[in-house]
Amino acid sequence: MRIYGNYSLVLFRIHTGRTHQIRVHSRYLGCPVLGDPIYGKKDVNFPDATLMLHAKKLRIRLPEEGRFRTFKAPLPGRFKKIICELRK
Repeated sequence: MRIYGNYSLVLFRIHTGRTHQIRVHSRYLGCPVLGDPIYGKKDVNFPDATLMLHAKKLRIRLPEEGRFRTFKAPLPGRFKKIICELRK
């Protein structure tokens, strides 16, 4: 976890693949996901932020292959932009 003032960059390792649960539990803990239109609130510093939730790595079983495959995705530019702003 990295902390930037009142913001944190958190790594969640989930086994169910249910992003909704991440959002609900984060809100319950008092730290909703930035840009969450349902469980969050408008942020004064980032009012136009979209849901800041990203799957860096995803491991799923593809029915047609019958085996697990892993997919990776780089951090989106919108994440990098906000992190850059927070580091100032």
